[in-house]
Amino acid sequence: MIREDSRVAEFHSIEMLDRKAQLPSLAAFAAAVAIAAASYSVYNAIKFTILPTDWIVGKKIKRLSHNIPVFGNILAISANLHRYYDMYSEELNEGDGESILVSRPLVPAVIATIDPAVIEFVLKSEFASFEKGPFFRGNFHDLLGDGIFNTDGERWKAQRKLASTIFTVKNFKDIIETTFAEKLHELVAVFNAAADSKESVNLYDLFMRFTMDGFCKIAFGTDINSLAAKERPAFAVAFDRAQVMSIKRFLSPFRKPMEHYTTEGKQFHRDLRLIRDYSLSIVDQRLALARSPDTTAKPRQRDLLALMISATPANTASSTSDLRSDLADGLINFLTAGRDTTGVALSWLFLMLERHPSVYTRLLAEVDAATAGLPPTATVSYETVRSRVPYATAVMRETLRLYPPVPGNGKQAMRDMVLPNGVRVWRGMRVVWFSYAQGRSTRLWGPDAAEFRPERWMEMENLPSQFAYTAFNAGPRVCLGKSFAEMEIVFVVVELLRRFRFVVQDREADGGPKTYVLSSLLAMKDAVLMADIERR
Repeated sequence: MIREDSRVAEFHSIEMLDRKAQLPSLAAFAAAVAIAAASYSVYNAIKFTILPTDWIVGKKIKRLSHNIPVFGNILAISANLHRYYDMYSEELNEGDGESILVSRPLVPAVIATIDPAVIEFVLKSEFASFEKGPFFRGNFHDLLGDGIFNTDGERWKAQRKLASTIFTVKNFKDIIETTFAEKLHELVAVFNAAADSKESVNLYDLFMRFTMDGFCKIAFGTDINSLAAKERPAFAVAFDRAQVMSIKRFLSPFRKPMEHYTTEGKQFHRDLRLIRDYSLSIVDQRLALARSPDTTAKPRQRDLLALMISATPANTASSTSDLRSDLADGLINFLTAGRDTTGVALSWLFLMLERHPSVYTRLLAEVDAATAGLPPTATVSYETVRSRVPYATAVMRETLRLYPPVPGNGKQAMRDMVLPNGVRVWRGMRVVWFSYAQGRSTRLWGPDAAEFRPERWMEMENLPSQFAYTAFNAGPRVCLGKSFAEMEIVFVVVELLRRFRFVVQDREADGGPKTYVLSSLLAMKDAVLMADIERR
C-alpha cells in the first residue's frame, strides 16, 4: 500500500513538472502571437495611411482629409466629433468623392460611400458576403446583445421572421386607431396643460416618451406610462447615454478597455446594468405569466414578446438564464427601433416647421381641410392618414431625407471583392454609408439638395430607389416597420397641428441653432427641443 502511494505521488510529481515545463512554451507562444498581431497592425497602419490608394484598393480615390502617416484620420475625426456627420457629408459630396478611404490605427479600414450602386451591392447583390461583423457586434454587444440589429445569419433570419408577423397592414390600422390614439390623448393632455400654464415644454423628451409608451404596449404588452412621469424616466436617460457611448467605441480601439477607469465609462456601465435590469424585469413578469397554471390570469396576448416566448419550445435545451437574456436582447433591440427612430424623426420635423414658415402654413391648410368637422375628442382615421394628407407625407419624407434617424450604417466584408465602382475591399474592411450625407448629394437630389423642400416628393413620378434614400436601410435588412413608422409620424403631426400652434425654440445653450450629438441616432444635443404651445 505504501509502495502504491509512493508511485502515485511520484506520478503527480512528474505531471507537475511536465506542466511547469509547458509554461515557458505557452508564454513564448502567447508572446509570439502578440508580436505577430502588433506587426500586422503596424503593417496595416503603413499600408492604409502611406501607400497610394490605387495600390491599396485598386483605384485612385480620395482619403478623408488630414490623413497622417500611421495615425490615419484619427485626429481629424476627433476634432470633428461635434459635427461628425457634416464632416462626412462635405467630404463625400465634394468633387467626385462618392467613396473615400478612412483609416485609423488598430481598427478596420473603411470605405465610406453615398454611391447607390455600392450600397445595393453591399445590402442586396452580395448580401451574404457582408455582415455586421465582429467589429460592430463587439462594440454594441453590451447594449444590444444578440438582438436583431447586432447579429447575422440564421439567428438574424429567425428574429426577423418572428417580428414580421407584427408588422402587417391589418395591425397598422388597428394600432393607429387604438394604441396610438390612446397614447395621443395622453400627449394632448400634456400639451393642454402646457397651454394653460404658459410653460415651455421639451418636445424631444415628450416625443420620445410617447413613442416609448406606445411601442412598449404594442410590442411587449407593457404600459409604462412615462408620459405621466414628472421627470425623464431613468431608463430613457440611461438608454440615450448608452447609445452615445456605444458609437464612441468605433472611434478608437482604446475607448472600450479604458471605460472602467474614466468617469464617463463608469457611468456607461451603470447605465448598461440599469437597462439590462429593467428589460429583465419585464421579461420575468411575462415569463411568470406564461408559466402560470392559472389560465384565468393569462389574457390572450399577441404582441412581439408573447410571440418570442411562444416560439421557444417548452423542452428547449437553453437554460432559463439564456432564455431571459435572449428575450431581453429582443426587447432592447425592438425598443431601439420603435421608440428612438420615430421620436427623433418627429423632433426634427417640428424643428423644420419652425425654420420654414411657408411649409408650416401649407401643412396647416391641408390638415384643416382633411380634419374639418372632426370632433376634438375624436382622432383621425387610418384612411385619412394614408390618403388624405399627401403634403404631410411629403414633409415627413423630406425630414427623413435630410435628418435620417439613423444617419450612418455599415457592414464588414467577409471576403475579398471588388465594388461596382472598381474599389477593392479586402476581407475585414468595412463599407459604411451615410444617409445624412446622401440626402445632401446634388448628384442624387439636384442642385437644391440641401434645401428643405417637401414639394419635391409630390413632383416625383416615382419614389427614389431605397439605395438612394436609405433612411430605412435597404435590401433584405430594410426596416420592417418602415410603413408603420411613416404612418405613425404623419398621424401624430396631423393630430397635433389641428389642435395646437407650436413655437419651437431653435437655439442651443451657446446661442447657436439646434444641432445633433454624436450617437447611433441623429439625437438632438442634450435631448432638448423646447417649444411654447398655444391652442388653435
